[in-house]
This record gives sequence, structure tokens and C-alpha cells, in this order.
Amino acid sequence: MAGANAHRERSDSGGVPQGGVPKSPRAHLYSRVAIAMLVVAGVFIVLWLTNVISLFLVEIVVAGLFAVFWVVQTFELEARVGAPGAGIPG
Repeated sequence: MAGANAHRERSDSGGVPQGGVPKSPRAHLYSRVAIAMLVVAGVFIVLWLTNVISLFLVEIVVAGLFAVFWVVQTFELEARVGAPGAGIPG
């Protein structure tokens, strides 16, 4: 789900892709955080299965990454809502 949302094509209110609009350096931050979450979770689960670290540490790290993911997503959505003319009917 996170990957699908991160790569979903952005479109304007008419459903037409924005095309050549330059993206900010933060445009793919949501994707990077999602990928980092998956990679770190995978590595930590392997370490847990080989008894190198405890399950508690795996849970704490994954919960922390999810919190970062949530904050990034919140700021991204707030930035869209706060854009000039966004959410204003008419």
C-alpha cells in the first residue's frame, strides 16, 4: 500500500497529469522512507531469526520507522492542502 501511494501519479483537479512540472527535492521522500522501512525491517528480522538481536529491538525500530513515515506523509499531505487554491471550491 505504501509503495502504491508513493508512486501514484499526481494529477490536477481535472484528472490530467501535470507532466512537465518540476518536482521538489522532497518529492520522493515518502518513497525513500517506505523503502528504508522495508529494508531495515527485513535486515532486523533476519538478525532476530539468527538470535543476534531481540524481538523487542525489532519492534522498537520498526515502530520508529513507521512514526517517521507517518510524519513525512502528514507533512506531504498538509503541504498539498496548504497550497494556494487547494481545497477551495469554485
